Amino acid sequence: MRKAVLMASVAIATMNLSPAWAEEAGASAAEDGVTAGSGGLADIVVTAQRRSESLQKVPVVVTAVEPEVLEARNVSTLQDLPKLTPSLTVQNQASNVTPFIRGVGSTVTGAGQAASVATYVDGVYIATLTSAAFDLDNVEQVQVLEGPQGALYGRNATGGAIVVTTKTPRPGDPISGRFRAGYGNYNNREASGIVSGGLGEMFAFSVNGSIRKRDGYIKNLNASGAGTSNADFYDRDSKSIGAVLVFKPSEQFNLVLRAQHFESDDRSGQGYQAVGLDLNVLGTGLNGSQLYYAGFLQSFGVSPADAFAAAANLRFSGEHGATYENEANGSTRGILRPGPAGSFVQLNAETYSAKATLDLGSVEISSLTAYQTAKSLSATEILFADPKSYPAGFQGGSVGFTGDFPSRTWQQELQVASVNSPVQWIAGMLYLDAAGDVLLTGDLPPLSALTADNRWQNRSIAGYGQITVPITDKLSITAGGRYTDEKYTNTDFLSLADPRNVFGIPNQGRQELKGSKFTYTGRIQYDTGSILLYAGVSTGFKGATLSNTNLLSPGVKPETITSFEGGAKIRLSPDARLNIGAFHYNYGNIHIAYTDSASGSNILVNGTGAKITGAQYDLLWRVSPMFTLRSNGLVLDTSYDRDVESAGGAGVLFIKGNRLAGAPKFVVSLGADVKYPIGDGELKLSVDASHNAGYYFGSDSNSVQI
Repeated sequence: MRKAVLMASVAIATMNLSPAWAEEAGASAAEDGVTAGSGGLADIVVTAQRRSESLQKVPVVVTAVEPEVLEARNVSTLQDLPKLTPSLTVQNQASNVTPFIRGVGSTVTGAGQAASVATYVDGVYIATLTSAAFDLDNVEQVQVLEGPQGALYGRNATGGAIVVTTKTPRPGDPISGRFRAGYGNYNNREASGIVSGGLGEMFAFSVNGSIRKRDGYIKNLNASGAGTSNADFYDRDSKSIGAVLVFKPSEQFNLVLRAQHFESDDRSGQGYQAVGLDLNVLGTGLNGSQLYYAGFLQSFGVSPADAFAAAANLRFSGEHGATYENEANGSTRGILRPGPAGSFVQLNAETYSAKATLDLGSVEISSLTAYQTAKSLSATEILFADPKSYPAGFQGGSVGFTGDFPSRTWQQELQVASVNSPVQWIAGMLYLDAAGDVLLTGDLPPLSALTADNRWQNRSIAGYGQITVPITDKLSITAGGRYTDEKYTNTDFLSLADPRNVFGIPNQGRQELKGSKFTYTGRIQYDTGSILLYAGVSTGFKGATLSNTNLLSPGVKPETITSFEGGAKIRLSPDARLNIGAFHYNYGNIHIAYTDSASGSNILVNGTGAKITGAQYDLLWRVSPMFTLRSNGLVLDTSYDRDVESAGGAGVLFIKGNRLAGAPKFVVSLGADVKYPIGDGELKLSVDASHNAGYYFGSDSNSVQI
């Protein structure tokens, strides 16, 4: 299914509690890169190379989004960001947030897995997929870095990086605040606010919070009394609260303490739509969904005759945008900690960080310490049949999985960088220790059984550096690299004596993967002042990993990628700029997850690769102080280069020639902003139209096309 989107919004205003807040915001942020006066386009400052510099002087493709743009386009989560950058797609499976950039991303989800696009918030790496389900509150800027970022942003940045920077208060600032509220379709209600300011000459603080509620937009067809849940799918409730404390006793030293709490209760990523309901598969008299259920029952010891008989009467929704839901799961049956009936995702995440910076004049030394926790409890249906159509005694039961996935992450980074030097350089070291528990049940009517009880741990240590050397006043070269050493382990605690292990799944003991990798980048750039030309090569890798929900699945080796890219950043006039780039990737050992139809278990494989070739552009034209046009686009040519042998050599995944998951053939968008001054404020109308040629959700040809 192809996507065409038209959005319109009117940003009348935010309510200011102090005029100082509005003055500061106007001075520090240029919306869409456009100045408020008559001076043309403003410089946008980015940190793509881990130092502050003009967007037009950075020899890589970066999409930088200011907070006013996020508000005007109603972007509140990472899943909304593709509205603003054509290279990005974001999938959400049960709050496992997986970004793709230029078709490079991961179809592997679950506890202990990582994305192929690295996400950073205030310098803190988001190590787990569920921790990326946060809301974009109190944001100063969001940067999307396209292409491998292995040298400066490390492992799991094969596709690129998303860098989120939140607002930091300053000592001496007056106390100020802002409140924003909104209402949209599906009864979407949201409110957010912040209070910020200085506490004397050495301290500053800010406190922010938000609350969002949205009704579902996939109808639940459960009849009244069929179960305990009749809520629609894709509803979402979230809350967040954060605080920042700044201590700056001198111009040379600065300490920033941050704490953030986020929680959500949603049914996003749920609501399977059965297809092929009119098919008689292989003469069995069953359609595809019924046959899947029959195979699932047989994998748990039900005889073929009984399994086919049980499946023959199952009824599914034939109505688009509507489905049934089954009620019982591993939480309601008491196997895992208590949760609601039906399909759901409950997430509770906290992040604490301390960043100290010491300016010694010619160099700057910084230390970042962070601790994150995430508690995810979810139940996922894979067969949404009418509860009343199950065999006698099975009504209301689930066919799916329930998981309890708590995790925690420590990370410590030390960095030294040059300051105001013709030769710009940066060097650092990073240590990361992430670990989590996996408690998983297989849910069938009329029971749930414990199928996983294990602990994963990922330890990584890396050293990195990058240097830019001017050859002439216009020509310069950049070289950088990172060496990473890591270990991934999983320890199985499942006991044959545990009464919850009713299927007798054996303990797999301890599994371990070790590895090291060197990633590098090299670029040459030529800057005339109005035109920046650049070309270079960059590499990246995604670390080796195990399937923590199915320990019988073998581990996969690291993904690798090499990018060759060139481009130009052109200032057409003081009021217009055009950035263009072309690239070619050699992408190898791609991690793929698939569901085994016989057992319903998750299997990891790799061994296939791809060539990715594409180009993109970004155009911004300030036609007048009141009217701005913008457009961006992307074209991609890519496909898997070979089929992959499935686990144990039992079969082959026929994916050769298929387009990569998350890779549209092309995306194009066009937008306009019209501003009209009203007193001390302004009325703004933003209109956006975009077209996405569509992309596949998974690697196989039967996967859903978005």
